[in-house]
Amino acid sequence: MTGSRGGWALEEFGGVQLGDARRRARLVSIAAKVARRPSGTVTGVFATSAEREAAYRLLESDAVQHEELAASAYAAAARRCAEYSDVVVPIDGSSLNLNDPAGRRGLGPVGTRKNGALGLLVMSALAVSPDGTPLGLLDQHYWTRSSKPPKNRRARCGSKHDKRPREQRESFLWVESLRRVNQRLSLLARGTRAWFQLDRGADCMDVLMEGADAGLHLTVRAVHDRCLKWPNGRDGHLLTSLSSQPVIGTYHVDVPARPTQVKRRATMAIRVARMPLVFRLSRKKRRVLEVTVVLATERNVPRGQTPLRWMLFTTHEVHTVADAVAVVMAYSR
Repeated sequence: MTGSRGGWALEEFGGVQLGDARRRARLVSIAAKVARRPSGTVTGVFATSAEREAAYRLLESDAVQHEELAASAYAAAARRCAEYSDVVVPIDGSSLNLNDPAGRRGLGPVGTRKNGALGLLVMSALAVSPDGTPLGLLDQHYWTRSSKPPKNRRARCGSKHDKRPREQRESFLWVESLRRVNQRLSLLARGTRAWFQLDRGADCMDVLMEGADAGLHLTVRAVHDRCLKWPNGRDGHLLTSLSSQPVIGTYHVDVPARPTQVKRRATMAIRVARMPLVFRLSRKKRRVLEVTVVLATERNVPRGQTPLRWMLFTTHEVHTVADAVAVVMAYSR
């Protein structure tokens, strides 16, 4: 087992305690072969029947628990992060569509409930170096949704109509992932600062308050037109207030050709403002949280094309055009 993939496998899983050194050696060997020949199946990775049998025995062994393998991988990624003063940590959700004809695997709906697809939802935190090189997984969590839709359709997770305790909401999984990553880096990469990058699903009260209260270096893509409460008592809305801000500068981004867009060099106009967002904590209690918002919108859009637009909440210090561009570029990782 030589070469960079073998070294990666040893670094990733060499410390896993499986009750038998031979079992650990088999795990490292199998991981190296998977890295050399990625595939979705055991038969696609391993060429001989002996290799396949060894892989199946490992996968089916009660001594091999996925929690231990995951913890080893998270620790290895955190140690790689220690080489850098700053790393970008995107956190995002996805889904695994799995077959369960007998209904015995405890799966839940994925996508819309109408399509009938079953599987698992998964949230992953990936460490990325400043130059864009993936360093490994820092956290991952699986869960299932109930097959029964909520009685109150307005009571979607994280909305003001959701009456469940904060810790029981699906939106709180983002917070838990932020906390676990922060804890791992504080133990294994003390001098490294994580810049968390979260997509639209994280535009919720729980995440934004956690970022402010825990002092996280955080950027979240905004999707909701939130209410504002200015110090003089005047109310407003995010999109209207932000769009009225002056353009502080521009930058260019190359847009690749896709079925729905033409190849072009887009000119992006940047607006930046501090906005007092209003969050409803209870029927009578509100909290105003002042957040920096960076809005990048495309100018001179070709006919028939949808303009590029990113609205980002961030705790990053933004004083110049370069600071604002850095926020957008970090999110693009």
